Amino acid sequence: MDQPTWRGSLADMLFEEFASSTGTFRDLVVSPACEALSAHEPAEGIGTVLDLDDYKRAQSAREARKALALAMAGLWESHFREHMWKSVAIFGKDHDVTLARFDKARIPDLEDMFCKLRGFALTTLAPYQTIAELLEIANAARHGNGRSSEAAFRAYPQYFSESRPHAGWYSYFLHGATPLEDVRHIDVSDDQLFRFAHEIIAFWVALREKTRPMPSGSFSGPSV
Repeated sequence: MDQPTWRGSLADMLFEEFASSTGTFRDLVVSPACEALSAHEPAEGIGTVLDLDDYKRAQSAREARKALALAMAGLWESHFREHMWKSVAIFGKDHDVTLARFDKARIPDLEDMFCKLRGFALTTLAPYQTIAELLEIANAARHGNGRSSEAAFRAYPQYFSESRPHAGWYSYFLHGATPLEDVRHIDVSDDQLFRFAHEIIAFWVALREKTRPMPSGSFSGPSV
């Protein structure tokens, strides 16, 4: 069967809303949370020997940033699944893609469905490269050590840091000499969180412009 060309549909009506929702999450959740976490962390910073209370504060800040990344990944996936459900309902019968198959689909399956139904691969959109990073790291953080964390470490080692906060025997007892691919080494910075939000918004903007090309600067959603 020939590859379809993009056809606008009701499935495309929420792209702007998805971008705006992500912008709201960035502005009302990520931004104030990062500011609060910076104030919460000990002034000595990561990599120094901390007393027990400061160690716990540093650890909790690190885990909180990881949770923000997980939430952002979940927000994007929820939006993308909503778009794909509508796409399957509208275009699926023409390409042998059923809602029953969609219900069991994982992200790689959804990528294939998108290409089959909409006519191009998600990977051709530059922002999706960053979203793929986020999904991989979030998957590792969600499922813990094992194949997910090993795959994430091989693909994106920049999100795993040896510079853990430590407090002498206490931190060593809790974490020991863990391998670098251990999920406890996942370390997402404020800059990376804002980059994730930026690229998710850019992703929805790119799909919105694919649907209805607009002059530069005419998009009414959040800034990217």
